[in-house]
Amino acid sequence: MGTCQSMVRNYLRNVVQDVELRKPVFFQGGVAFNPAVRKAFEEQLGTRIIITPHNDVVGALGMAVIVRDTMLGNPGLATSFKDDFFERRYDSQVRYCHGCQNACDLAQPYEEFNGQTIILETLGGRCEGSQNPNNVKEVPQALKGFRIAVTRTPRKSPAFNVVNPGGFRKREATGRYFAGLDGGSRGTKYALIRGLGEGRIEIIAAGAVDTAGDAMGACFRALKELQRHLPPDASLDGIGTTGSAGELFRDIVTRRERDTSDARVTEIVAHYAWASHWVPNVGTVMDIGGNDAKIIAVKDGGLDFAMNDKCAAGTGSFLEAVSRRFHVPIQEYADVALESKDPARIAGRCAVFGESDIVHKSRIGFATRDLFMGLAYAICRTYLSDVGRGKPIRVPIVAQGGTFLNRAVQEAFRQTMELSENEFIVSDDTRYVLCAGALGSALVACGRWEQGFDTAFKGFDYIASTSYRTVITTCMHEGCFRRCEGVVALLENGVPISGYKAIDCDYGLFSGIINSEEKRRHILSLVGTTG
Repeated sequence: MGTCQSMVRNYLRNVVQDVELRKPVFFQGGVAFNPAVRKAFEEQLGTRIIITPHNDVVGALGMAVIVRDTMLGNPGLATSFKDDFFERRYDSQVRYCHGCQNACDLAQPYEEFNGQTIILETLGGRCEGSQNPNNVKEVPQALKGFRIAVTRTPRKSPAFNVVNPGGFRKREATGRYFAGLDGGSRGTKYALIRGLGEGRIEIIAAGAVDTAGDAMGACFRALKELQRHLPPDASLDGIGTTGSAGELFRDIVTRRERDTSDARVTEIVAHYAWASHWVPNVGTVMDIGGNDAKIIAVKDGGLDFAMNDKCAAGTGSFLEAVSRRFHVPIQEYADVALESKDPARIAGRCAVFGESDIVHKSRIGFATRDLFMGLAYAICRTYLSDVGRGKPIRVPIVAQGGTFLNRAVQEAFRQTMELSENEFIVSDDTRYVLCAGALGSALVACGRWEQGFDTAFKGFDYIASTSYRTVITTCMHEGCFRRCEGVVALLENGVPISGYKAIDCDYGLFSGIINSEEKRRHILSLVGTTG
């Protein structure tokens, strides 16, 4: 409901502005099907909103009425509609204007009939120069090259070991089972591995469940998958958690009473742990997930990294949004994109502007294949210029994250960076790509067990029979001048066990595990006031 109210406020502020809205007020367009948006309009305007009949096709109906009225007023007019329309073939080609420095991309819809190709229109130009056939070329103007410096010389020192930094094994993990959970915004990944000794492992299971806006529910579903794949007579000797929900997952599945083999690790550590496990000489790790992107540069002295989780541009959700708009299953996106010979240039720095650019270009005749491949290149450019800016890129590069399962994105990166398949590596095993974070956190748990730590995993049956819920509250502590809104408490069977989202709190009330009765009583008193 908050999203609906925000959209209405933005519409009134940016579109309506100071225009007086006279009654009756009609609401049309596809969004008018949403009763929550209608309610938000009525609340903010203080008047009844009327939904236009056939609200989703009013533009087509309006044009039909205009044509009818024009024909009735001019009986001598005849339609120019082609009776053989469906016998003709229609397509579009990308061309480029050389008339000025705007360097516009142009779409030329054309028809093929009886062996003839007829250009119907040239669209997309921002000035009259694009209408001059002499300015329209098959190749774009020479633009400033987008070149990325890539180091091909190997490192002087071996890869940094994040699984067992000291390199000492107190015991071997042969036959032991370890799990990893990666709580992502789009998907929650899980992994189950078995130790084979001497640092080797076997993947028993790895996969993903939809987070669907419910991280806790996704955690429980992932745990069920782990339990289903664990042999009946086996138990977990460690579980690692990572991702945006990694802290929440850790507090649900483990008891934090002592140092354990269980580990909550950052996404950087988890993704590097897995990449360096199966490609020991990895030089760079590139990860693009559903809503964020990261780069890990492996240097002689350690790791350098950068992340972007502020905008969906350059991530998998951008691809999915465009794919849905064109009614193409995301699994078929690459098949369509790789048919392109003239990828469109898409504005990729902002997801909103990028999608608007794609919609605009599709309306003026750019072919879907060219838009799809153009978006793949835009994601590559955005990643390299934003996330990868200033980072030393050394091959081999290991690509991880669900977005790199898209072959069009793989092709865009290899072509842009001029890399071979051996230099830009995407595993044929989709688990290595999609579940890298979960696999890496499981490896870290395995390493900690080999160093002598034991697990504090609560057990599948205990977690399944226990009630967990989060409560959002406002913290007001006696003697504290702060009023902290939006803090979160995790309750286990009604008892607060952990808190989140405290900012520089002197009392540490919402900063992880609740380890004192005083804190627990205070949070319980707040929870009681919020229900």
